Amino acid sequence: MKAPIIILLILLVFISGCNDFLISNSGDNSKVYGEFYNKTSGGFTFTPATAGIYYNLTGGSPGALRGFIYHNSAQANGGSHLEAIVGGLYSASAHISGEGINAGGEYGIAIGLNYVRQNNCYANVQGTGAEDVVAIVCLLHIQPGDYINILVEDEAEPTKAFSVHSFNLNLIKIT
Repeated sequence: MKAPIIILLILLVFISGCNDFLISNSGDNSKVYGEFYNKTSGGFTFTPATAGIYYNLTGGSPGALRGFIYHNSAQANGGSHLEAIVGGLYSASAHISGEGINAGGEYGIAIGLNYVRQNNCYANVQGTGAEDVVAIVCLLHIQPGDYINILVEDEAEPTKAFSVHSFNLNLIKIT
């Protein structure tokens, strides 16, 4: 009697194309990871409306996913972000490359947890008019249902545009 139920479950997972059901219900949470990225030829311009406000970065593409769901929403709806299915302690890393269009800009780059800047996942960059690369590596305690994204802030008035060439966010469960 159990065989038809097992076959039905296998078919359900296969048809849905989603291995997250198996991850969250099998107890094998040791190999959980998520990634999104953007590499745009020529980059795109990011113009913050107000200094001191973090903005959700948009325009990402999903990378390797196991235990996360990727969302690419409008900036006001969270931007590009990962939704956790499995909680735990994660190694988080992000990079963003780009340049301040005008010298003198000052930008904050951070990994956000539920759209809130994490102080241990933050870097500051001074806009020089030349390309800069910012890398962030930190640990995050993530719960199922949490959203993780990249945030950008113009830290000084007047706001100045920032040309984004590429970005990447990676999460790997460590415990």
